[in-house]
Amino acid sequence: QIRRIAVLPHERYRREGNDLHVTQPVDLYTMVLGGEVVVDTLKGRVSLTVPAETRAGQTFRLRGRGMPVLRREGEFGDLIVEVAPALPRNLSDEEKDLFRQLARLRA
Repeated sequence: QIRRIAVLPHERYRREGNDLHVTQPVDLYTMVLGGEVVVDTLKGRVSLTVPAETRAGQTFRLRGRGMPVLRREGEFGDLIVEVAPALPRNLSDEEKDLFRQLARLRA
């Protein structure tokens, strides 16, 4: 007898086989300068090192943080983390001036 299991979509994770995919917002400053970001996984939170000058959409593989592998006890797929810049909001006048200065330096 064949049993079928339906897997419902999750609001945060997308499944591909044993791997999970997630989009992780990262503040603009960390994307540019590098730093640590906390990522929620099925097994709890882990720290992900984001290198300086990381581009939007870049992916990082967290090995063994995905779904359990069927009939292989203790084996797990990976969690693929795609970073997305979280742009600052409600900037002060001083912050806007600093961004204008940066824009002039890059022109």
